[in-house]
Amino acid sequence: MFVTLEEAFASLTLADVWELAPNPNGTPCPMRDGVVKSPFRLDKKGASFSVSKGLKVFKDHADEAQKGGVWNFVALCFPEWSKQQLARKLIELAGGDPDQKDPNAQRKSAQEWKAEKEKAIEKARTDWVRAQLGLDEIAGELLLPAPKPVARGYELALERAADNNWQEDLATERGWPIEWVAGLVSLGRMGAGRKLQPEFSVEKYCHKLGAWSLCGVHSRWCDDDGRKMWSYRPNIKWDKQATVALPFVLGSVKAPVWVITEGQWDAATIFGMIGGFSDYPELQAAVFGIRGASGVGVFMSHYAPLLRRIKPVIVLIPDADDAAKGWTEDRRAHAGALPVWSFAHKLREIFKIEVRWMKCTAHKDINDWWAAGTLAADSFTEALTSVSKAK
Repeated sequence: MFVTLEEAFASLTLADVWELAPNPNGTPCPMRDGVVKSPFRLDKKGASFSVSKGLKVFKDHADEAQKGGVWNFVALCFPEWSKQQLARKLIELAGGDPDQKDPNAQRKSAQEWKAEKEKAIEKARTDWVRAQLGLDEIAGELLLPAPKPVARGYELALERAADNNWQEDLATERGWPIEWVAGLVSLGRMGAGRKLQPEFSVEKYCHKLGAWSLCGVHSRWCDDDGRKMWSYRPNIKWDKQATVALPFVLGSVKAPVWVITEGQWDAATIFGMIGGFSDYPELQAAVFGIRGASGVGVFMSHYAPLLRRIKPVIVLIPDADDAAKGWTEDRRAHAGALPVWSFAHKLREIFKIEVRWMKCTAHKDINDWWAAGTLAADSFTEALTSVSKAK
């Protein structure tokens, strides 16, 4: 049977090609849109691979370059294949014979072939630009206030965290001054869970009111093997409501400088070093801790109005690992492919703002650097101030 590539695209979904992936997690084919474990790599910390639009589109939140439709999915399954091989495979999966010619096809002139090629190239570039400049919309149901049991549980966590012994123990564990722990608690950003594990607030910024609203809680716990894990409440399993990975924020979002790092621990360490927990901070800045692989997109979508209005100077402080290279370096899926813009590149192009960065050269992240005892608060603040004012 003759089937065109366009007809194959129309009929196939990710469910039809799921078994082609290596699937190291043994993830079953999803039956509906949602977030699952990746079929291409080990997901050690939880699901980070989303499927949407009726199983037509996927996105790997651990790698912004890996997203698209059925074609892109099969291309990831067979990275060494040519476009012709990929097309043949999709036509076969759609029930067609790739060797059968279209009985109604008419020979095209060289001029027609050239015009079609130029049109296809222009469409590819337009789609690429749209993908780089576009912001993912956050569904309204992901920004709902925390359910009453979760909100009440966090109130109790803040009460438990007011205990001086708990604060001293956590300060010793982190290598922080106790004032930093007390500051997080007094700001309502960190509490102590039922097993006295740290719990951080997940809050949305209400742009019209200029106020914060609690959406959920991000807490640390240990599994049966003693490994430290992180989870959100509310979640679909326990609360029938999900929590989006909004960044952890300290300081005023109306500050002229925004420092963006990875994770809430690093954010708290940076905020402490610049004197944020004192009455007279050394640098007027908001500090954002990006949560999880999808957090960069969530940050840009949620704070887009402020980024466009305030136009703060952005200072990125990513971890010193391969995954963090996507913050400052454009990447290509393969030689000849159009680049996927870095976090810094997108901030510059979408919001027309200044973006600089600092690197943790000798340590994995700011926390490790601080814990090693070789990072002084005054020298760090001086360097950060210099970077934020650089022309």
